[in-house]
Amino acid sequence: MKKNMFYMLTGLLALAGIQSCENPLKDVNILVSSEILKYTTLLHVSDTEGEPLSNLSVTIKGRDAAYIYNLEGRKQFKLDGGLLNLGIHPEHEPTPGNPIVFQVELSGSGYLTQVIPVTIVDQQFSSINAISVMDLDAAPAGVTVYTPTVALVNNAIAKTLILTTPLSNASEQSVQITLPVGTQFLDENGNILTGTELTASIINADTDKEGALSIFPGGSLATSNIYLAESSNAYSGVFNPAAFTNIEFFVGGVPVRRFSQPIEIAQQLDPGFHNVNTDAPIALGDQLTIFSYFTHEARWDYEQEATVEADGDALVSTFSTDHLTWFLSGNFLQACEQPATIQLEASWFDSSVSYPLTIEAVVAGKVAAAITVSINADNRIVKFNYLPTQGVTIRVRDNRGAILGEQAVNATCGGTTILSLSDPATVNDPTVTLQLYVRCPGQSEVISVLPTFYLYYKEHNSSDDYAFLGVVTDGFLSTRLLTVETVVYDFKAVWGNNIKIVGGHRVQEDNSGTVGIEPGDIIGTKAGATNLAILSEKCSEL
Repeated sequence: MKKNMFYMLTGLLALAGIQSCENPLKDVNILVSSEILKYTTLLHVSDTEGEPLSNLSVTIKGRDAAYIYNLEGRKQFKLDGGLLNLGIHPEHEPTPGNPIVFQVELSGSGYLTQVIPVTIVDQQFSSINAISVMDLDAAPAGVTVYTPTVALVNNAIAKTLILTTPLSNASEQSVQITLPVGTQFLDENGNILTGTELTASIINADTDKEGALSIFPGGSLATSNIYLAESSNAYSGVFNPAAFTNIEFFVGGVPVRRFSQPIEIAQQLDPGFHNVNTDAPIALGDQLTIFSYFTHEARWDYEQEATVEADGDALVSTFSTDHLTWFLSGNFLQACEQPATIQLEASWFDSSVSYPLTIEAVVAGKVAAAITVSINADNRIVKFNYLPTQGVTIRVRDNRGAILGEQAVNATCGGTTILSLSDPATVNDPTVTLQLYVRCPGQSEVISVLPTFYLYYKEHNSSDDYAFLGVVTDGFLSTRLLTVETVVYDFKAVWGNNIKIVGGHRVQEDNSGTVGIEPGDIIGTKAGATNLAILSEKCSEL
């Protein structure tokens, strides 16, 4: 890939007055490229309260990491306003049966590290994935962060100790950890750690709360790199957790990796948990599977089976372990090796109008995976990885959160599920077209290779977050989500490491414009001379 794969025309900074009905794309920086990254994905990273995060480190790793770039064609990855835009090298694009697979590690001081597995399949050219990273000082409802300190005698537990997470922060599930007398703590090389205090960080989550599930390791219940009992091969599938807990111990600031003898963990279970193994609510005597998760490897390992027992009025899953990590009690549903294809049908689809829709895969009442895509009559196929062939319902929501359709996934592995959608509230609204062109100085024709980027919008001066409007493809987007002339909007364009926000625009049904210096072209009023110099320079490089 050329070092500078993209040419950027910057500085189009003229802001139209709030009362004007001008093209909101006129103030967006333009990318002109002779080598387009056709496959892109956008990660929208926020804390569990929905605030965008920018102070996290980003690491791309995994099988296809070498072929992942930002949209400027560089190996520089950083969050800007909570957004991370990634593209695939054009010589290493996905093909049928051979998706692109990599992981995005998000880490930072005071945050719970997340490693997000990303899979991009053939013909799914753009997508948006919402990722939550937990601020340890601002856990969502249903998540308890418990940090006790325990005195040690001769580097060991002096008497049997029970640590129980409190039912705080609206949580209804707890975890109990029993450390037998004499337990010593070992580092990753098996050496006994020396110190007078054991410090702990125990994070426990209610599995019936959507906000609590947002901290699930890997960011999605549908995932990969899972090692089952007595298997050396990795599998993919969906977890149905009845409880999950992260446990970290430290002695003298050094992480504890193992113990001199097994410790016992008792996870309180969600009383409303639907056990897919019995197709019934959880009950005494049921068998649940215990898995552990190793964050930096993004790997799940089978641990053992556990029998559901009673502890007073609560149901618990109790097991022994000699190491620390994430632990999950629940069900695992192995996935079909081929993606599940969802074909959306609607009488209101139009080949030229884009609709941002969120498609959710629901298992046992929990959203196992979700993706936001820009749909039209020519682009209405969505593919989900890691889904089983049974027990999955596909649910489609519009930009306002309204459910437009639900359908059980076909039982055929690799088959297509056809899902018919009802009319959205915007079905009869006027169509607004945004079209942007570029004309090089001295040329009569506009450039035919035009930018592709993600566009967001909100009402001007609103405290609401920006909502996804669609993918501007080759400089073009047509939508029914904007109100003509009476509503003032702010727009945000996102590509690569660049974010441009332009505010105070009313739209007409036809909003088109050409960046250039011919009569009627856009060159900007605040920095016209600079814009012209940049335009001339970049056009000379084409």
